[in-house]
Amino acid sequence: MHIPPKFKETNPSILHQFIRENPLGTLLTSHSNSLDADHIPFHLHHSGDGQIVLQSHIAKANTLWKTCSDGQEVLLIFHGPNAYIVPVRKPSNP
Repeated sequence: MHIPPKFKETNPSILHQFIRENPLGTLLTSHSNSLDADHIPFHLHHSGDGQIVLQSHIAKANTLWKTCSDGQEVLLIFHGPNAYIVPVRKPSNP
């Protein structure tokens, strides 16, 4: 995904705060030549040894736990606040 430099955030503190404020993630996985997107809440956990881990719970009924494996490359997207801006039509000149 192309992110213009002026919109790219690389500061871990800011990214961690964003995840804490917007914990619902979209987890994208690939298996059997298909893509899946699952919306799952995540918790940013700081372990005692300085590691940072994203934790989540996947229900047993969700087959994701069967199709996702250790070391598999995934994409996790955290969305910020959303809004819709209604377009306003300018009145035409008489």
